[in-house]
Amino acid sequence: MKKKSAAGIFFGTMLRAFVIIAALVIIGLGYVLTKQIIASRSKAGNGSDKNSSVLSDNQRDELLTATTEAKTEGDSESEDDGAKDAIKGLEGVPIVVLNGTDTPGLAGEWAEKLKKKGFTNVQAGNYFHEEEMPYTKIYAKNGSAESLKALFNDSEAIKGMIDQGETDIVLSDDQTVIVIGAKDNILGE
Repeated sequence: MKKKSAAGIFFGTMLRAFVIIAALVIIGLGYVLTKQIIASRSKAGNGSDKNSSVLSDNQRDELLTATTEAKTEGDSESEDDGAKDAIKGLEGVPIVVLNGTDTPGLAGEWAEKLKKKGFTNVQAGNYFHEEEMPYTKIYAKNGSAESLKALFNDSEAIKGMIDQGETDIVLSDDQTVIVIGAKDNILGE
């Protein structure tokens, strides 16, 4: 049996240590990269499902700007007195708007529309679903769902809340969640 020199033992040990450290660095970078990808997907907003492609903030802003600019002043939507009366007093209710369709940007567009109608606490988020919802569903534990039906076509008011796993927004009991369906697709896709 051949005896190893002290230098051979030293360099062999150093090589093994280097390989182990390199493997740990690669695993750590993979973990950080995966965490950043997941975080960017959850912040992207209005994706159609967990596997959809993610638009950057600039791409979404450009899409919303182009959609808004395409509307003319003559296209402004009029609201009947019944709808105005139905939502009176609900302006401060915290509302979460989610996209139940395959049209990117729809929840954000509806959130802006609700803000223009006077709602002050509105946010948009992702709704993770497998199939496009045909009509809008409004979830609330506080009774606001029934009143908000007047703003949507063939909507359904549901007393309760969606499952936290169906959205990237952290939900609370005082929120009203509106999942926009295909009949309320104001982007026309």
